[in-house]
Amino acid sequence: AMAHVVHWMPAFIVRQLIRPARPPKTSDDNILRAGVLRCLQRQTEMMKERVILPELLDLLPPDDPDAIRARDEMLQVNALMGNHRWIERMICRHRERGWGITELGAGDGALSLRLLASGCCPASSLHAFDVAPQPPHWPEAAHWTRGDILKQALPETEIVVANLFLHQFTGEELLLMGSRLSSVARLGVAS
Repeated sequence: AMAHVVHWMPAFIVRQLIRPARPPKTSDDNILRAGVLRCLQRQTEMMKERVILPELLDLLPPDDPDAIRARDEMLQVNALMGNHRWIERMICRHRERGWGITELGAGDGALSLRLLASGCCPASSLHAFDVAPQPPHWPEAAHWTRGDILKQALPETEIVVANLFLHQFTGEELLLMGSRLSSVARLGVAS
């Protein structure tokens, strides 16, 4: 079984949820607070029943202008959220020398390439998995598997990474994916 599973939640959200409420100063404060509370209640209700829609990038050819734009936008989203930096820090903090890495839903390979550049593992120990074809700038020694993650075996690596990817699967699909993890998997990092 996996020894560590790390998941990212924005710290500012946690701070907002646990910060003690100050007494309202005006009736406008009361109206605003009530509106925020109603919004949070609606979001909580919506989260009880997940609606899973196909990802745009999974429906378009890789060279489609909308797909290219979406991948560029994902790089911006990841930069703003700090996902790649956070995943890199977690891997560097928890990994052991010699551990290989598999990135699920690798997309354009940007996160995997960052992990290589930071020395998290050698190219020969890096595996990426996506429905998209291998990017042209992918290192020759690194591994790329193209296909449906639910229909193929996952690589034998100690670290499994998923960035903005797991949300597109049902609970049953996530269980299936988890059952296909390698017996050597020791660390899972997801954002």
